[in-house]
Amino acid sequence: MHYLALGLRCFVGVVFLISSLSKLGPSSHREFRASLRAMRLLPDRLTASAAGCVVAGELALVACLAAPSHLVAAAGFATAGLLLLVFSGAIAVLLRRGGDRRCRCFGASSAVLAPRHLLRNALLVAAAATGVFASSAPHGPLVWSGAVGAVCAGAVLGGLVTVLDDIVSLFGPGAAAKSPARDRVRRGPSAPGAAPSSSLKHQKFSRT
Repeated sequence: MHYLALGLRCFVGVVFLISSLSKLGPSSHREFRASLRAMRLLPDRLTASAAGCVVAGELALVACLAAPSHLVAAAGFATAGLLLLVFSGAIAVLLRRGGDRRCRCFGASSAVLAPRHLLRNALLVAAAATGVFASSAPHGPLVWSGAVGAVCAGAVLGGLVTVLDDIVSLFGPGAAAKSPARDRVRRGPSAPGAAPSSSLKHQKFSRT
């Protein structure tokens, strides 16, 4: 149970650390506020405050997950679960409205919101709930080899979650259609000054 709690600390902590850092720069935070405003879930006067609360909450839970106290880590997991439920509720409302809604609420990606984001958040909520239980359970002695393995596994999984949209855009069903290289191969090479095939056919018939 000790290694599970440690791995989940790194998993959830890395996810929210990258998410919060992606919103800290002036331009990044401005884009995050603009995405919240475009959602029209809150009055415009509350958008800036909501954006600040999200970033502060993410940084606070990361600090809690990094704390040596198991009770403080459990509070960090609980905060993560609460934020994820809020994010999921907002995504569900936007999906029900329809349209190409985009949000920078979760990392630097500005991909169009889709049902997969609800599934991702559900998995993270399950991880946070498991982390609360694992942090509250009795812990035995720690072996450093197991601790290093748990930390590495959690960090790698957390990093993969934050680039989910990039992976989908790269290997998803529409990736081939978006590839300019494939479009050039499909149309064939076009050398500078080369006449289109239709023009060549026209010239051939005109000579006859």
